[in-house]
Amino acid sequence: MLHGDDSVDILINGIKIERVRYVKFLGVYIDDYLRWDEHIQQITSKVAKNVGIVNKVKSLITSKLLLTLYNSLIVPYLSYCNMIWSLGSSTQLHKLIILQKRFVRITSNTNYLSHTDPLFYSLNLLKLTDIGQIQTLTFMYKYHHGVLPTTFVNYFCKVADVHSYLTRQSSSLHISYVRANQRKNTIKL
Repeated sequence: MLHGDDSVDILINGIKIERVRYVKFLGVYIDDYLRWDEHIQQITSKVAKNVGIVNKVKSLITSKLLLTLYNSLIVPYLSYCNMIWSLGSSTQLHKLIILQKRFVRITSNTNYLSHTDPLFYSLNLLKLTDIGQIQTLTFMYKYHHGVLPTTFVNYFCKVADVHSYLTRQSSSLHISYVRANQRKNTIKL
């Protein structure tokens, strides 16, 4: 959807580019407002299908095999590019979080109302939000140590780059004030 005049045509080498609501690029659905709705919906439906399959066979297999199924059927969906799409609002991620908790309860053979924090801990599993935090921390570690591709060399700026006053925070990263949710929900400060 466009705000205002939707008759604007974008041409590249004289060829009109068709406007679409979302596009799949390297396995990630990028929507027109960078809200990640389509990607999260796609992941949710795939994870829901796998949770349903495992729920039907849970009585036939061991809990060790259930963990193997979790790591092969669920974790890849939850971790692929998580640092990007999991920064959206928590309401978008709610169904996915519920499905992850459901799988953990199935694996632990506990009641569907059981509290999941101890279950995640006992199974040594990361929650969806933890996966995103670890990926972000890994990215920042690599940035700090200069092992990211050269595209990211000037991705962040320091407080000293913004003003010339010598303060205790001069070597810290500068955090810009932003209003738009798209910018708030990105790794770029």
